[in-house]
Formats: sequence, structure tokens, C-alpha cells
Amino acid sequence: LSLSFSVSVSVSLCLLVANRISKDKIGDSHGLLSIKYQLNNEEIWTKASKFMLTNLKWLLAWTCKGRS
Repeated sequence: LSLSFSVSVSVSLCLLVANRISKDKIGDSHGLLSIKYQLNNEEIWTKASKFMLTNLKWLLAWTCKGRS
């Protein structure tokens, strides 16, 4: 006799990040900047990279907080 069970659990988690992301663009309330290096000058790409790193920092903090 073989029995198998399937359980489906839906968990809704909400993560708020510092800068909004839309496709390949990231930014703040002043507008979105492309994260693609080839389409930007160095100043814009550096600012977009800073926004992305800030979001990654928030994600890391959120992940560590969820495990404790």
C-alpha cells in the first residue's frame, strides 16, 4: 500500500526596498536610471549601481531578520 500526500502552502511576504526597480531601470523619486553600462555615461551608471547596492543591502537585512 502506497500513500502520497501533497500540501500546498502559499506564503505572502512583502519586501520594501529603498529604490524602485522596473525591468533594467532603478531609481528614486527623481526618476529611473538604466543599470546597463553600455547605454550610460559613468556618472549615471555609478548612481544606478549605488541604488542597486542599497536595495541588495536592504534585501540582506530583511533575509537575516526573517531567520532569527
